[in-house]
Amino acid sequence: MIILTSYADLKGFCGSSIRLRTFWRYLLRRENTDVITICCMRERLWSAEIKIYKNDSLLSSRIFFDYSFIFRILFFRSFNIARIFKLNQMISNYEESSIYVHSIRCYQALSQEHKKRVCEIDACDDNTRSFRAASAAMFAKRRYMLAFIFWYESHIERRGIKEALDTGKTVYFISSLDCQHDERGILLPIDHAPEFIGSNHILDYQDNLRFGVIGNFRTVANKSIVDNLFATGLANPNDEVFLFGLNVEQVKTSKCIRYGQYKDLKELTGLFDVGVCLVDVQGGIQCKVVDYLCLGKVSIISSNVANAFSVDSRYSILLRSPLLLVAPISRSQILEASSTENQKNNKMVYRDFLNYDSV
Repeated sequence: MIILTSYADLKGFCGSSIRLRTFWRYLLRRENTDVITICCMRERLWSAEIKIYKNDSLLSSRIFFDYSFIFRILFFRSFNIARIFKLNQMISNYEESSIYVHSIRCYQALSQEHKKRVCEIDACDDNTRSFRAASAAMFAKRRYMLAFIFWYESHIERRGIKEALDTGKTVYFISSLDCQHDERGILLPIDHAPEFIGSNHILDYQDNLRFGVIGNFRTVANKSIVDNLFATGLANPNDEVFLFGLNVEQVKTSKCIRYGQYKDLKELTGLFDVGVCLVDVQGGIQCKVVDYLCLGKVSIISSNVANAFSVDSRYSILLRSPLLLVAPISRSQILEASSTENQKNNKMVYRDFLNYDSV
């Protein structure tokens, strides 16, 4: 038996959960033993939830009061004292097991005694690069406090990666671009390829568009997608903008319809027409783009999202889809992209993506 710890939910739909499942499946195949996954997530500002899974089955779930939320109000740092305490307490119930960790931030939360038992860490993206880019972007927008926060977070992230590698831990990254920052890192590509669903809905020039954004809106990156969509002028006053996923209430604009959490992608099939991923800062593969194309939706992405796909041998296949549009674009291009022929070609591209390993 081995222990896998995370700040994401193993059964969640956000990018962090998708990456956690990639690491989890990798360990199940390789170790051929039971995996106990301890997930400790913030539920609301003042509460958190801890879930424990044995392989694919939920063993227990409990919501507890997160008394450390007052520190997040008083200080800029994301204090997680209550979650750190609860996470270490749960790990202590499995004293004889080796520990595997999802994310550097979760590794930093472990006690020194538990860190000694850590074998491998999935760092996901090298957020040092993402946070520094975010800091520069915020500084350019004269949002100096946020610029300082991102710079500080990049320092914390880099220190955690260095500590793990210097103490002989194996550290995995999503892309070869992340591995370039430290040659000791090992590539473990993300595994997100849902079965094709598709769409028969073709947009008409008379239609009001329904834009959709999938994600965890606790993050600055996903909140920026909404801001950037309205800044482009692509959305008319009569259009609708749907938010699907976690923490949709944290998007303050009244122009959005907050759908919230969903059970599976099929639930979203007829709810929106155009998927959006216009992020300011790119940390790795944006799984929401895969979901949009899986659903047969016209998808608008920023150039840095396209760049991240282009350096991955598998996910670069999706750049061939005629439904994928790289901003800046016009509203007429969105409507032109939605055609029966493009839907068929997108299905063929997505089939090549699914069959990548057998090519």
